[in-house]
This record gives sequence, C-alpha cells and structure tokens, in this order.
Amino acid sequence: MGDTGNDNKTPLDTDSFQEGHLLRYEDAFLSNPDPFLPSFNKSMSSPELNPRKDPTPDWNDLKQFLSNQFTAQNTQLTELSNKFTVQNTQLTELSNKFT
Repeated sequence: MGDTGNDNKTPLDTDSFQEGHLLRYEDAFLSNPDPFLPSFNKSMSSPELNPRKDPTPDWNDLKQFLSNQFTAQNTQLTELSNKFTVQNTQLTELSNKFT
C-alpha cells in the first residue's frame, strides 16, 4: 500500500475542529463587544445570563434594546416633524405678507 501521508497520526476529527472553531469565534465576539449594542453585549458577556447552550435570553434582550431604540428615534422624528410644521406655517404667513 502507498504512503498516505498520515503515518502514525490519528484521522482528522472534523466535529472537534468545527466545535473548537465556533467556540473561538464566540470568544472573540464576546471579548470585542459592539459599542452600539450595550445592553445586548452586557447580557452576552455575563456567564450567568448566557450559558452557551441557550442563547434565547440574549435575543430577547436584543429585541427589547432595538424596540427601545426604535421608539426613541420615532419620538425624535415626530418632534422634528412638528418643528418643521411650525416653521412651514411661519414661512407661509411671511410669504403671504409679501404677496
């Protein structure tokens, strides 16, 4: 039989490789949190809240965080819209004085 290039070595265990690779990726993500998602990353970095086997609480935190951000931005847009409406009314009144 010819040389297999694998003399005295165990076969590559692809399951262990994939699991190790995913854990390294997860560790890298957790050690470099995204500053734009503070509450999400706080829960992700907490071992008590994030057992690696069940990430469901983290997604709930993310959904709540994004919902809060959307509500805050929607409120700001409504306030801006109201300001533009007032300014538009003032400009219309000023324009009517010159016509």
